[in-house]
Amino acid sequence: MVRPADLQVSQGMLDGLEKEVSFYRLTSHMYWGLWGVLQQAHSTIPFDYLPYAVRRVTQYWKDKAQLEA
Repeated sequence: MVRPADLQVSQGMLDGLEKEVSFYRLTSHMYWGLWGVLQQAHSTIPFDYLPYAVRRVTQYWKDKAQLEA
């Protein structure tokens, strides 16, 4: 059995994980933003999806700019 104290984690591994998490964070914002746009157009549920979509896509662009800085 491997115990957490036995694990060796390099800075390269941490950097790679951070890069992967950042990519999926961007993907999540864009996915849910597009989902909100589609729901606004097609859903029969009385909910204002468009502001939600705008918030998610706006957060995508903010996070993307921060990652590129």
